[in-house]
Amino acid sequence: MNDLEAINRRLNAITAWAPRMAAVEGALSGLTVAVKANIDVAGLATTAGMACRREAMALGDAPVVARLRAAGAIILGHANMDEAGLGAVTDNPFWGRTENPLRRGRTTGGSSGGSAAAVSGGLARLALGTDTLGSVRIPAAYTGIFGLKPGRGVLSGEGVVPLLAQLDVPGVMAAQIEDLAAAWDVLVPAQHLVPVVRVAVLADVQAATMAPAVRAGLETMLILARAMGLKVETRPFSGLCLREARLCGFWEAVSEAGRRFGGDAVSPRLARLFAKAADASEGAAAMARARDIVLGALQVVDAIILPTAPQTAFAHGEIHADQVDFCALASLAGVPALSVPAGVDLDGMPVGVQFIGRPGNEAGLIALARQLLACWPEPRREI
Repeated sequence: MNDLEAINRRLNAITAWAPRMAAVEGALSGLTVAVKANIDVAGLATTAGMACRREAMALGDAPVVARLRAAGAIILGHANMDEAGLGAVTDNPFWGRTENPLRRGRTTGGSSGGSAAAVSGGLARLALGTDTLGSVRIPAAYTGIFGLKPGRGVLSGEGVVPLLAQLDVPGVMAAQIEDLAAAWDVLVPAQHLVPVVRVAVLADVQAATMAPAVRAGLETMLILARAMGLKVETRPFSGLCLREARLCGFWEAVSEAGRRFGGDAVSPRLARLFAKAADASEGAAAMARARDIVLGALQVVDAIILPTAPQTAFAHGEIHADQVDFCALASLAGVPALSVPAGVDLDGMPVGVQFIGRPGNEAGLIALARQLLACWPEPRREI
C-alpha cells in the first residue's frame, strides 16, 4: 500500500484511482488533482455517486479535466460525493462516508466533500468539484481550503453529470491560493482582471443567525478590507428571504434530478426526495428575486462579502438545514464566488468567508483573496 492509499483509507475521499498516464510538461507539471465522481475521467465510470451508474464508463476526459491534464497535472481519480449531488454531508449510501481530515467524526460538507477532503488531507494539491447551490464552497469552508465557484458558462459543463442544469458549474478547490490561481490561468487563460475596490455586506446577512466564530471571521475580513483601503458599505435590508431562496433552489434541483434519475435504482432517501418534489411549490419567483438583489448590488459594488456557511463542520448525523442559505445567492445569480479560510472556532474547526463577484471577474476575486490573506493576522489557520 502506498502513502496515498493509506491516507485514503482513513478519509475515504477517493473512490476510484485513475489509470496512470505519461507525464506532460506544462504550467501544472506534477500538480495532483482529485476529480468529483460526476465529472468524466478517461478510464473510469462516471458514477455521480450512484450505484446505477457503476458501468457508465467515460469515453474520455471532460474538457475541464483535459485542460488540467494537458498542462501537466496528474489526475489521481474520482472523489466521493453525495448521491447524484443531492446532499451536503458526503455520506454516500454506496461508497460510504468521507471523514473531515481535520477532525474524525466531522462532516466535510457536500456534495463535493470527497474533493475537499482529498485536498485538505494532503492527497491532492487541487480538486475539481461541481457547485449547484454551494457544493464546492461549503466543503472548502469546512475543511479550511479555498473553493471557487465560477460564473455560469465560464467553464464547460460537457462531460459532467448534471443535477440542476440552470445552476450547475464545475469548480476548483486548493489548499494554497497560488495553486488555485495557477489552475485558473490554465482553465481560463488571460482572463481580464477587474480590481475589487468597493465591497458590500447585505443587511439581511448581517441579521441572519450564524455561529459566533463565523460572525467573527466575517467581521475580521471586513476590518481587513477597510484597512486595505477598500470601500465597505452595508446594503440596506432588501426583503430577501435567505431560507426561501435556498429552499426553492433545492426543490428545483430535486425535481430535475427526479426527472433524470427517477426511473433508476436509487437509495431510499433519494426516492423519498423525488416523491416529495412532486408536492413542492414552484420557486421561480423567489429564485428570480434573489438573483435580482445580488445583480443589483453588483451594479454599484465590485463584490459582496458574506459567510460561506452559518456554522463550521458538525458531527456526522447532525442535521443543519441552513447550510446553503448564504451560498445559494451567488448560484441563483449565476455569478462567481470564492470561499476563503477565515480563522477557526473554539474547537479548532475552520471558518469560511466568501466573496461574490461580478460576472466574468473570477480573477479579480482570486487577486482580492491574495491581498486579504497577506494581511491576515497570524496564525491564520490553527489546524
